[in-house]
Amino acid sequence: MAPLDIDVSTTDTHTVVTVVGELDLDSQENFADLVVPAAEASSHLVLDLTGVGFIDSSGLGALARVKKVMMRRDLPAHVVPSPRVRSALRLTGLTEAFVVHDSIEEAVSSVASTSSETS
Repeated sequence: MAPLDIDVSTTDTHTVVTVVGELDLDSQENFADLVVPAAEASSHLVLDLTGVGFIDSSGLGALARVKKVMMRRDLPAHVVPSPRVRSALRLTGLTEAFVVHDSIEEAVSSVASTSSETS
């Protein structure tokens, strides 16, 4: 079991949550405890999951909880997945639930352009 490292970085326009490690049964509660409040507070959330080397059904459930928070607020959730996370999202149909980006730069640019349109 690899520890899960989570960094939350907030700017005037968005919040980026960078996750490194394994998102699984052992770490999903810690993930939710840190990421759900960020989702509740931010109008533009980007989940950088490029450092996630493993995700199981518990981790997918934690991602779904974050998406539910954003849906209640009528806001999109942006995700930059690692190849393994992208595969898991695709297999479970969750790619449709998120705005999926190929890079963190692309995701941040997308939310920045959305922010300027709503300003």
